[in-house]
Amino acid sequence: MTRGQLTMSALAVLVAALTLASVAYITIVRPPYLKATRYGVPYYTPEVINPVTNQPVDVNRLVQRYLGE
Repeated sequence: MTRGQLTMSALAVLVAALTLASVAYITIVRPPYLKATRYGVPYYTPEVINPVTNQPVDVNRLVQRYLGE
């Protein structure tokens, strides 16, 4: 192998290792921005606009309504 091929192989191994470490971190630690309510709605979801009244509606309340609660 030439020096260029060896350098590219080392870079590819480094990128693969960083990718695996990132995926492992996300699945093991579970950062707060990935947490969700019991309905599956992420905590930091913005409110949605009611098209009839143009008022903001909380997504959790919207989910509860469609679930029949």
